[in-house]
Order: sequence, then C-alpha cells, then structure tokens
Amino acid sequence: MKNVLFVCVNNSCRSQMAEAFARRHAPENIQIYSAGTNPTGIHPRVFEVMGEIGAPVEGQYSKSLDEVPLDRIDTCITICGSKDSCPSIPGAAHQNWGLPNPAAAFGTKDEVLTTFRSVRDEINKRVKALFGK
Repeated sequence: MKNVLFVCVNNSCRSQMAEAFARRHAPENIQIYSAGTNPTGIHPRVFEVMGEIGAPVEGQYSKSLDEVPLDRIDTCITICGSKDSCPSIPGAAHQNWGLPNPAAAFGTKDEVLTTFRSVRDEINKRVKALFGK
C-alpha cells in the first residue's frame, strides 16, 4: 500500500475525516488522498468535531476524482452509505466502509454534532486498523 484514496460523494465529511486521520496514522511513505464524485466543500461541522480531538482538517479541500492521480492509487476506500453511489478505481484494491453521511443528520445542534462525532470516531477506528494501530 503506497497511495491510498478515500472517496465519498461530496468529499465534504467522511472522506475528509478519513484523510485527516490517515495523515496522522499512516507511515510517512504512504501518500493519502481524498476525493468525491460531486465535491461541495468541507462541511463546517467537520472542522468543529475534528478540532475537538486535535485532528485538524485545515489545509485540506474538497476535490473531485479528476484532481487525484488515479493511475497511482493502489488502495481505494469508499465511505459511502447504502444510498450513495461511489466508484471503484480500476487496478486498485477496494474496500467499502459503508458509513452514513453525517451531513444528512437533522435535529438540534447537539443531535447533529452527536451524529458527526459518531461517524468521526468510527472512521478513526477503521483508519487505525487499516494502518495496524
């Protein structure tokens, strides 16, 4: 594993969190990317919940698949929920984590933040496992 790509629909929540955690947990020789099929910008709640645990996403931005060197990707992890459509990358090993999109959460601010935190914590757990931590 040398070039890892995390994909979700909008590259606004799940894949951004995964990119930040992977940059923190992956060995230095592994390149980390994230992208979306329809990028829309990073959701403001992502900055909030990632900042709470000292895993900032500053410096990251919402990207389309066209902005990633797909020919170099050897591991593609889609983080799309069951209602989403996420691509796989030809020639790359593929995993689908199938997590819900926290941007679709509704309710009070606290309820929405609880959803974001739950998804964040699950992504962190899976990224750590991916890199043997």
